Amino acid sequence: MFEILENFPRFSHLDEDLQITNPIPSISSDTIQQDSTPEFERNRAKSALLKFFSSPSKARGKLRITKKEGGLEILNNCWSLDKSSKRVSIDTVDDIMEAFFSASNQYNTLMIWRGAKQSHGIKIELQELRKLKTATDSADVDASGQNLDG
Repeated sequence: MFEILENFPRFSHLDEDLQITNPIPSISSDTIQQDSTPEFERNRAKSALLKFFSSPSKARGKLRITKKEGGLEILNNCWSLDKSSKRVSIDTVDDIMEAFFSASNQYNTLMIWRGAKQSHGIKIELQELRKLKTATDSADVDASGQNLDG
């Protein structure tokens, strides 16, 4: 696995839409309790992750996948959202998919950074904690119930 992680593509455009040309086979929905993201969008995300991790070059890279109304936004070499975040330690693309698309995930964005050298490692974060409206109060709260209005 470490040989593969050393060879990543050289990216040159900020906030470039990542084109996914060959979708991968469907993800099995019987292994995790998934959120409402359509299966074809989950497959697009998995294809982007596989492309990100398997492309050859030693350059730094970033991949951001954000859940939006109407589908996913998948961006290559983009800025981090730097909002509320949770760093995750997971080993495989399937583990990343399970963490991001599980029904219990409270974050809208998956952000992955890859260092220029293997020793810099890979950083994976879930970002942008969802805001919910409570039935008894119109104040914004995060998914854990904390009031965001101060």
